[in-house]
Amino acid sequence: MKQKPPYARGSSAARDAGRRGGLVSAAARRASKEPWTGNIVDLMDAAGMVGADWLPWRSFWKAVYALPMTPDELVIFQRHTKRDAPPSAAVAEAWMCIGRGGGKTRNSALHSVFRAITFDARTVDPGEDVVIPVLASDRRQARSALKYIRGFNALPVVQPYVFRGELKEVIEYKTGANVEVMTASKKAPRGYSCPTANCDEIAFWESEEDHANPDHEVITALRGSLGRVTGSLLLALSNPAAPKGELYDAVQQYFGRDDPDVLVWTADTLSMNPTYDQRTITRAFKKDPVIAASEFGSGGVVTFRQGRAALFDAEPLTAAIVTGRRELPPMEGTKYWAFVDAAEGSRSGDSMTLGIAHREGSRAVLDLVRELEPPFNPGQVIATTFGPLLEQYGCREVTGDRHAQGFVTESFAACGVKFVPSTLTKSELYGELLPLVNTNAVELLDTPTLRNQLLALQRRSVRGGRDSIDHPSGGHDDVSNCAAGAVVLVTGVVGKKRIAAVFSGSNVGAQPGVHAGLAALARATIAGLERQDAQDRRIEAAFEDAPMTSAPVWHVHQRQ
Repeated sequence: MKQKPPYARGSSAARDAGRRGGLVSAAARRASKEPWTGNIVDLMDAAGMVGADWLPWRSFWKAVYALPMTPDELVIFQRHTKRDAPPSAAVAEAWMCIGRGGGKTRNSALHSVFRAITFDARTVDPGEDVVIPVLASDRRQARSALKYIRGFNALPVVQPYVFRGELKEVIEYKTGANVEVMTASKKAPRGYSCPTANCDEIAFWESEEDHANPDHEVITALRGSLGRVTGSLLLALSNPAAPKGELYDAVQQYFGRDDPDVLVWTADTLSMNPTYDQRTITRAFKKDPVIAASEFGSGGVVTFRQGRAALFDAEPLTAAIVTGRRELPPMEGTKYWAFVDAAEGSRSGDSMTLGIAHREGSRAVLDLVRELEPPFNPGQVIATTFGPLLEQYGCREVTGDRHAQGFVTESFAACGVKFVPSTLTKSELYGELLPLVNTNAVELLDTPTLRNQLLALQRRSVRGGRDSIDHPSGGHDDVSNCAAGAVVLVTGVVGKKRIAAVFSGSNVGAQPGVHAGLAALARATIAGLERQDAQDRRIEAAFEDAPMTSAPVWHVHQRQ
């Protein structure tokens, strides 16, 4: 008599039933083994991801898979990759460094579905376990991507390929590929063949036991599994956090470079998702601009979060900014100082900027900041933009760094302006600006770019006890550099030593001909140095008090 379930443990009937069930499952998966022949943009069309709001993401995926772009999509690609031309073939790795709410998880889910239904089982050896891992710091976070995947599975074009989609952490497709949620661990992807792998919020992968970031070991393991499938793609996505880890290294090494295998895409939230609530972003920047620049970004980019060695505190910097003042017109009889931050004009390079300032009593006043974003012709910028501006403000001399000094000198000379190389390094200029800000001895313009760049500046100790001050990787400081240069020129700083009549303590203002306002500015600067020393001591104390095993705090000082 034929046995029926339930079976006794270890019975042959149970083994036979299991074998028959496996055969049925295998047959069902073979029922639609031919892969889907559309591309990822076709799947976006089927999902309704069309129109102007989706143009940035369509540009991204066309770059990843080397699909033809429209002129508008090409402009978007160039803005967010700083590359002139898209890849000529599909890339092996794509890194999304994009602000929160930009649509990263939804698009990575779309890509998981796309690679599942287009997987060709003939590209791997029979019997290989084909898995598309969705990795995150924990399974709960990774399951949010699974919700998007189940939504895409309901599309008429996808539904015939779904074999079993109701499991908790796995979705099986009739092509032979499974999408599976995993915790980010170096053990998780080993032993699988992976057509693609989605690394969700990779900048925040952390072990709760030892606070060690495991992203390097996980990526190493993933690359081994991806190598088993021809044409595989590593997809990593996150908004930036601390300036370390695989995402940081990828941005530093590949952003703006025409690498045929690796694409790095950086963008702020609103650039990728124009429908995101802008009021939320505005409030975030008011509360903490440094964190907001990392969480959401602005001006097309996001930046890695500043450490505790932030140069400027938010409170005195905010006090130094004159609300609503974007620019001041030239005034007759006023002497102006100008500082230029020159650049080559290549698409992947820096902006070219000009700052103009004057002295008003005991305060240095920033009048104007102009920025020209790449690409541009530097000679044309000087001739048609900077030269006329300097003439309006009566500046017959402009100071700047020694970048392309010969060319810059000749270009300004053609405009009747003398170029003077700065005797102060960029770090020294910022060091001189700090006490002016801390003592409220300067008036700065109310421009978001200037504010964000100043707040993002990092101060690091280097050999010899000196400080190195610069922007974090992936960021820029062209606007803040020219502003600092112009303001510091107003103070009368020459070389690495201050003018004696201005900065000699009790002798300040004692020499005939020294302007009383300049003397007062010098006294304020000296007082500011004392405040800077106090800030240094706070930073040192914070590091000394922190236990060695604690997680780092990537944040500027907060005032209650």
